Amino acid sequence: GHHGCEGVDGRGPDDADLLEAELDVNLIGLVHASGVESKLPKQRYRDEHRGLITEEDQIDNLEQIQFLLRRGFDGPVSLEPFASRVQTLPEQEFKTALAGSIDLLLGQAGRGS
Repeated sequence: GHHGCEGVDGRGPDDADLLEAELDVNLIGLVHASGVESKLPKQRYRDEHRGLITEEDQIDNLEQIQFLLRRGFDGPVSLEPFASRVQTLPEQEFKTALAGSIDLLLGQAGRGS
């Protein structure tokens, strides 16, 4: 979220160097993640743009989660696809898409960097 991870790459409110030096992942209970594939300017993103995490993600969820894992985070990650295009998928398509996001996160997280 809004109080740490968005700044990991310098685009959010927190400075990456400050996070690297001072972030205590033991104070993080839960990470919320939604992928955004829209090419709109980031300041125009809304909940309707928040889908599952894919290779087309524009907000660097994989990198942010890897950063937290490298720092020792071992809590839950909650996928929050608010976009109606995801919420209205037929059940089997949703399960397939969700499994793809989880596989992507687990595969990337397992590699670290």
